[in-house]
Amino acid sequence: MAVRKNAETDNEIDALFLTIGKYIVFFQWIEGVVDQCLLLLWGYENWSESQNRLAGMLNYDKVEALLQECKTNPANLRGQNRLDWCHQFEALIERLHEERRQRNSLLHSQHIFDVLEIGQPILQSDRRRRNGVGAFARQDLSRATQEALLGRVAHLAIDLRIAHVQLISDFGTHETEQASTAK
Repeated sequence: MAVRKNAETDNEIDALFLTIGKYIVFFQWIEGVVDQCLLLLWGYENWSESQNRLAGMLNYDKVEALLQECKTNPANLRGQNRLDWCHQFEALIERLHEERRQRNSLLHSQHIFDVLEIGQPILQSDRRRRNGVGAFARQDLSRATQEALLGRVAHLAIDLRIAHVQLISDFGTHETEQASTAK
């Protein structure tokens, strides 16, 4: 990082580091809520086995497992019978996958600070091989871009929490219905 040291460039660099830190915390929180949803759907009586299962899964696998559980698990029967909820949940799943791709891009990119000397925002340069083909993408990481990044992940966190609360509500109803049927 061959950036000339001055207060303005230091502020821009500090802002990016703060943004990346906040983003990581948001994303990890989101992954934790996905884990909580799966633990609920897999049954708390299977807690240890489920924890071990989660420990061996990639984020992609967890999100896909959540989609399958919500579509097929009897504990989510109420959710499965609400088509609008199913469509919204599938859209949420796609947003979770898109955010994983965004996270991977952010964390595996090179961040070019030299452009600060010429008055440009920090540049994110993402060069990776995807499906056997080299891919290159870049974007500026201006303050506005950073705010949009944090706003999007925060909005996703809120929407996922709402889905989690709905799963808890439906699960509680399922448990109550099972208990009354058993009597």
